[in-house]
Amino acid sequence: ANRAANKLSTLTLARTCGLAVPRSHICRSRAEVAKLLAEDTSGWITKPIDYCGYYTRGDHAYTTFTSRLDTPALTELPERFHPSLLQECITPWCEVRSFYLMGQFYSEATFTTGNTTSRNDNTFADIKLKSIDAETQYVPYQLPQDIEEKLELLMQKLSLNTGSIDLMVTETGEYYFLEVNPAGQFSAPSERVNFQLEKRVAETLIEKDLNHGK
Repeated sequence: ANRAANKLSTLTLARTCGLAVPRSHICRSRAEVAKLLAEDTSGWITKPIDYCGYYTRGDHAYTTFTSRLDTPALTELPERFHPSLLQECITPWCEVRSFYLMGQFYSEATFTTGNTTSRNDNTFADIKLKSIDAETQYVPYQLPQDIEEKLELLMQKLSLNTGSIDLMVTETGEYYFLEVNPAGQFSAPSERVNFQLEKRVAETLIEKDLNHGK
């Protein structure tokens, strides 16, 4: 789980399993970001390098969102800053959250039918912000068998028997692995598409307990 929490390590491992991953760079200066933007003007995103949960201050809870970073934003950056992760901006046809449980995948796809990107680029970049959009739709989704096989290999190499995997599917049918949440949060996708994952987790644990030592 500790290895999975480091996104760079997980992305490298995912490539060895045959999964496509976004181009990723660690930047420490405005000049490095400017060079990337000059090479690819379609834009980049920035996100935490390590797994980022929620934290509280007083009565309020906070988290870090994935954000778009384009040429106009350069002027807001200091000359030097803490090492930060930049990834190529991939335009999705849909985004998939797949809950993995001991060899089984329960996948949900998120579609945004409206022109969300024109209202808020960060909504386009972070699926957590899409959940408040009335035009966002959630449907059960079947991943291709070869993608599931590669993901299962990745989970085995990470020594994880459960976790929530994020992928992006392009309009041309390409699958990009983004990250795996080793904590395996699943309540939201379970409710949206009626997977009843709480029941499946409980049944799996009961079965493993009954068969322990046999």
